[in-house]
Amino acid sequence: IEADNDEHIANNNSTQHDLAEIVDQVRASGKPLLIEEAANENGSYFIDTGVTSRIPSLRRFAIAGAAADIGAALLGSEQVRFFGDQIIVKTPGTREKTAFHQEATYFEIDGDDCCVLWVPVDPVSQKNGMMYVRGSHKDGKLYKPNVFISNASWPGSEGDDLPDVEANLDEDDVVGFDVEPGGVIVHHC
Repeated sequence: IEADNDEHIANNNSTQHDLAEIVDQVRASGKPLLIEEAANENGSYFIDTGVTSRIPSLRRFAIAGAAADIGAALLGSEQVRFFGDQIIVKTPGTREKTAFHQEATYFEIDGDDCCVLWVPVDPVSQKNGMMYVRGSHKDGKLYKPNVFISNASWPGSEGDDLPDVEANLDEDDVVGFDVEPGGVIVHHC
């Protein structure tokens, strides 16, 4: 990773999203929140972005650790650039599910030379982890980003709505993986 990237990250002002606007968008869409049927209301779902700009140890992990080497190797590049970070915490008993989504529509990047590394800090099973539609990154179609806990599109986004994969799990080639802490799953951007 380029040396100037560390200074850029450290000085970057992290911004958070307007939660009231997101809630209004979900309500206006008429699309429900995605809820785990067997969950209770004791869990919590927390998302934070721009964490590397505030926590030096996470910044070191993101730009000086194995993550950069993994990204470079998979992209076949001698150099990679850190774009951003996001931490998602879902505690046991969390009712909200994470909606199917495409990584690329959350970033303003063109091309295929981009990847997202997901590194869990707790064991994640196929049952409670992420699921993927095999080969969906190859069809070239980009859909509106959603708000993660609903299929409602992100406020102000343009384009076609993402198909309701959750309602059609039997029709798509959906896969998941067991992952241990420190393991890495790479998402095509």
